[in-house]
Amino acid sequence: MATAPILETPRLTLRDPRVADAAALQAKFPHWEIVQYLGAQVPWPYPPDGAEAFLRSLQNEDAVEDFTWAICSKEAPDDLIGMIALRPYDPETRTQRGFWIAREHWGQRLVTEAADRILDFAFHELGWLELWTGNARANIASSRIKARQGFALIEIDEFAFVSGVLEREVWRIKAEDWRAR
Repeated sequence: MATAPILETPRLTLRDPRVADAAALQAKFPHWEIVQYLGAQVPWPYPPDGAEAFLRSLQNEDAVEDFTWAICSKEAPDDLIGMIALRPYDPETRTQRGFWIAREHWGQRLVTEAADRILDFAFHELGWLELWTGNARANIASSRIKARQGFALIEIDEFAFVSGVLEREVWRIKAEDWRAR
């Protein structure tokens, strides 16, 4: 994994995840409401050492433009409350961005704030021309974030999620559309 630069928003700090985040990740992540709509590669039930194993695996990746950030509030920059990732286009998954946030932070638009900063990074700092992502069609909150950001719904297909093979919305946003907002 490439070293992710520290990114700031009005309420958040996005920083590299650390093995020291394992306890917070293990406590906040493995809840059905969070994982059910993530890709099927996420183990479920989540193993007791899942967070530490995941964080160690990030240190072993060497993709140049594959970034993962811990989402932290500015009041507690060492306390991971979620994660957001950005990766190069993969024609099989057509998903370049993924995220989750702890349940106690739902409804505060923190993911939108983090996702906006990630789009700025992708388009302005990496020079990407477009970004693709997807979500389970049943994940209305994720669809709303994409719609607010100006993504266009491209198609509905099927995809393997933790909760099974479900309909998935595939979205795309072009750099010029993001800049025009």
